[in-house]
Amino acid sequence: RFGVRYNFTIESKDIIMDPEIRLSLSTKVSRKRIGIELESMISGKNARPVVALEMIHTLQLAPSVFHLPTEVQKDVWEQGHAYLQQLPAMLEHCESMSSSSTTTKLNVRLVHVLCYLLPIRNITYTVKYKQYPILHYVFRESLKCKNTAVQAVVTIAKNIDHFVELLNTPFDRVRVGLLLRDVKESWVTTLFLAAIVGNTMDERLTTLYTTIRDELDECWKIRPLLDGKALIQTLDLQIG
Repeated sequence: RFGVRYNFTIESKDIIMDPEIRLSLSTKVSRKRIGIELESMISGKNARPVVALEMIHTLQLAPSVFHLPTEVQKDVWEQGHAYLQQLPAMLEHCESMSSSSTTTKLNVRLVHVLCYLLPIRNITYTVKYKQYPILHYVFRESLKCKNTAVQAVVTIAKNIDHFVELLNTPFDRVRVGLLLRDVKESWVTTLFLAAIVGNTMDERLTTLYTTIRDELDECWKIRPLLDGKALIQTLDLQIG
């Protein structure tokens, strides 16, 4: 954390990369403390989130920091690092399109970590015969984040590939609206992560972003014209 915040150079990298040190980090340091230290590196005063994640990757600490409940292919961290390389350009692109009047903003706190973890977004794990997204475990158990952040991460992750499709197909207002009702205020974060996955940081991203911003932002706050009870009464349907 201090290396990131104060731009220190870590000289003894071999010591940190020692397997025994990495094992101790996983087993002897509380998960809550790891989550707090990561939070301090990616947000707040003098935070440099991209540098922080680069350092975690270079020092091969990702498996210890983002402890997973199941084995994954070793190359997922390299894939995540490749996505991370695209993040500064994406953030710059987002900044150029945003304005002070834009209601829904990019979640800067989540987007950096999620970008690095994009390769595992569709992996699940099983608890008592029930499957959960592996990112649910990472943010809830490994980093001890609040439930609101955990739910936001799960919602974003499950919709990223849907937004990739939106970026590569003609605009469908109904489909976009239904997706927005699911992701709600996380749509900007989901869209820009989808652009990284689909390598569509071009006019397709600009067009979709501006269309949603100008026409559909906050559509999830609009109440349906008829709720379930009114619909049953109008159509004279049997309850149940």
